[in-house]
Amino acid sequence: MQHSQQGFVLPMTLIILALLATLSMGLSQMARHAIADVEQRQILLDKELSMKGAGQQVLYRLLIGVPKVRSFISDHTELAVDGQPFIWDGVEISVQDEAGLMGMALYNAHQFERLLRLWLSGKDARILAAKVSDWIDPDSFPRPGSMEAAAYLKSATPMIPRDAPLRSLDGLLEIPGMTSQIYNGKAGMPGLRDLVVVGGADFFNPATAPSKLIRPMLGFSQGRARQWLDLRQKHDWVSMQALDPDVAVMEIEYHPGYAFILHFRIGQFSGKAMYRLSPLETVPYRLMMWQYPDHDRG
Repeated sequence: MQHSQQGFVLPMTLIILALLATLSMGLSQMARHAIADVEQRQILLDKELSMKGAGQQVLYRLLIGVPKVRSFISDHTELAVDGQPFIWDGVEISVQDEAGLMGMALYNAHQFERLLRLWLSGKDARILAAKVSDWIDPDSFPRPGSMEAAAYLKSATPMIPRDAPLRSLDGLLEIPGMTSQIYNGKAGMPGLRDLVVVGGADFFNPATAPSKLIRPMLGFSQGRARQWLDLRQKHDWVSMQALDPDVAVMEIEYHPGYAFILHFRIGQFSGKAMYRLSPLETVPYRLMMWQYPDHDRG
């Protein structure tokens, strides 16, 4: 009987030891994953703080600087606001004047259609621009090739038009026909997220606009746009204004607005912020948006 008990205890002991070893290995692996997660979060936080710190210094330059056509001048330093990247305290930053982007608050279907032709054929661009129009206008009358609420419900689409201005630029991705490639762009080619803003100024500053926006916004031919961009490269603002079209629905002014989009990058980490300046008020600026990490949408 004693030998029988000993024969039973030994295997049980080995099983318990194996279970304890497995449990120990599992706990050790969980601890390593937890430590790695904490380290990654610390890296994310450090990069975010670096971006915000650099952003505050740039914001200070915007507040104290003298606005010119495409930049602010402070302490004999020029801060361009046309989206060109520069390095500040180890952070790659670009500052984009909101007035140099296409604003959705004053949506112009013809301009948006011309912009969509960067990615789509003329017919597809016209249809998608019409869908955006019907998405944000308050009526229920569809434009040719477009859709209103009844058509969305009939097609079992999970979303229906807002019939109101967009609350977020990401809302464009809810519209049938809009793709992530059009919205996000790709290497060497900007997307709508780089060219369009939900609000927008009540005027357009071509001096700070991305080059891809010149033809859609001003309705230039390819040759005239090339001539205009050559003049902009030379900062020949007088000659540029002589080429401006007479656009009744859009006011063109050669100075920055009051809102700026800042893009940050440190290696593989990226962020995006939007500040609206209010230097004459008690609070000199407002943070309108902070996206970090700034991943592609859709």
